[in-house]
Amino acid sequence: MSSDPTMRLCEQMGILKIIENAGGNIISNTCMDQPCWKFLYGKKGVTDSPKCAYYTKRRKMEFVITDLENATYSALEGEVTSDRKKQFI
Repeated sequence: MSSDPTMRLCEQMGILKIIENAGGNIISNTCMDQPCWKFLYGKKGVTDSPKCAYYTKRRKMEFVITDLENATYSALEGEVTSDRKKQFI
């Protein structure tokens, strides 16, 4: 979930395509507490937002909460690792 300007910037920089090629998505200008996210049921996501993780858990989706840098690397690589920052320093 992101703002539309952030999503457009990712698209212009080529980051959106990299995330999509890795199997991820960026969805803009909406709230996670919506029933329209059924296609995410049973999948694991990554977020830096406890609010996102709370609402998605109510809808039987699992999100790992981590800092933004780790969330970004996790989205690009398709795996969440708590030691990721140490790997990229």
